[in-house]
Formats: sequence, structure tokens, C-alpha cells
Amino acid sequence: MRRTLASFVFSLCLSLVAYGQGGSGSIGGKVTDPNGQTIAGAKVTATNTDTNISADTVSTEAGDYQIIQLVPGPYLLVVEAPNFKKLERTGVTVQVADRLTIDFPLEVGAVNETVSVTAEAPLLRTQDAQTGEVIDNKQIQNLPQINRDPLQLLILAGNVQGDGSRAEGNSDTRINGGRTQGVEYLVDGIAAGQGRDHGVSSVFVPNMDAVAEFKVITNGISAEYGRLSGGAVELVSLSGSNSFTDKCLSICRKTR
Repeated sequence: MRRTLASFVFSLCLSLVAYGQGGSGSIGGKVTDPNGQTIAGAKVTATNTDTNISADTVSTEAGDYQIIQLVPGPYLLVVEAPNFKKLERTGVTVQVADRLTIDFPLEVGAVNETVSVTAEAPLLRTQDAQTGEVIDNKQIQNLPQINRDPLQLLILAGNVQGDGSRAEGNSDTRINGGRTQGVEYLVDGIAAGQGRDHGVSSVFVPNMDAVAEFKVITNGISAEYGRLSGGAVELVSLSGSNSFTDKCLSICRKTR
């Protein structure tokens, strides 16, 4: 009995660690001066404007920076370096499994001076060859789904064939023409497939009201994804925020 309990606690701890890592994105790039020369030691801070949780790093000798393990959401980026104006950039949205490249050209000036930039993050992924499509929270909440199964909406992505049913013996869902049992499903970084048919139980998938978004990865899959042929589906559950919105109220009413 004690061994079983200890094993359960250990597995739970591993799950919590994986939850903190799963589906996260990253932002990287270079920090330069007006002449295009790299700036070392610049502090780059990314703040999730929904939760006010921040992560920061310092640029290397080559001017490179990278902030990893970012929960999907909207971010404010701030760059500071001695003898340069502080730069703030809003309008940056990190989606599940994103790898964004954003370069920062700083202007010479006092640190207490601020340059504000409002722009969308680049749409092209240049760090690797991965391609896919994100099914965002707005689509999940607004599109009709008889079975209330968020994963069935993967048919909205390109290179997906079949009816969207989860992997099992009689499923007709395929990505890039691969076998249904070869599709890998990950929920908050934890593989949800199980058994010989790689089936996905409802126990491992949040309901539609608790899903933030998911990404259907169809090509250029990196080594971090295994046990698949065709593609992967990476889902992230909703995280908290600082505001008690109407959406939160509606979810509370549904759970009464």
C-alpha cells in the first residue's frame, strides 16, 4: 500500500513538472545598436499581461537572447541596456509551441527615456522547419461541436483527413496520410495516447471550457516529439489571469 501511494505521489510530481513545460513557447533574437552592432548584457524581460508573471534574460556577447518556457498568451517585452533608451514592445502573442524571433534595435540615450513599439509578432517561423496550425480559444468556444470534444476540431487544420475522432482501432483520422494510431496527442506536455491503438481517453483531455488552444503540427517535427507518424496535436489548458471576466462567470455558472 505504501509503495503504491509513493508511486502515485512520484507520478503526480512528474506530471506537475511536465505541466509547467508542456506547450510552452519561446522568444529569441538579437539586441543591436543604431549601427547594427550587437549589444551584450542587455536585459530582456517578457511579462504576460494576463497574469503579470515575468521572465527575463541577458543578451550574450553576440547580442543573442532567448526566453523559454513561456505560457501561451499576450506579452509585453522590455529591453534595457546602459547608455541606451529603454524599449518596450506590446502586441506580442505567444501561441502553443511557438518559437518567435524578435530583434531589438536600441537607440542611444538615457535609460529613463522609453521608446514604445506596438506591433504584431512575426508570422513566419524561421528557427526551424516546423509547420502547423493553431486552433485558438475563440474557435474552440464558438464553433459547434456535438460531442463537446475539443480535439475533434483538429480537422480545421490543413493536411488532416477523416472525421477528427481520436485514435483507436476504428478511427478514421489521419495527418499527412499517416496511420491514426501514429498521431501523438499531448495535453500540457504529457502524452495522452495509451495502449496498443494509442487511444486517447476523455480522462486525459480537459473539457472545452478548460482548453486554451491547441496546435496541429503537420511537418518538420523535431526530436522532442516521438512515437508518431504523420503529425502531433499539442493542447494547452487555460491558465489563470488577474481579471475576473464574464467568461469566468459563465464557466462558474455551468459548473454549479
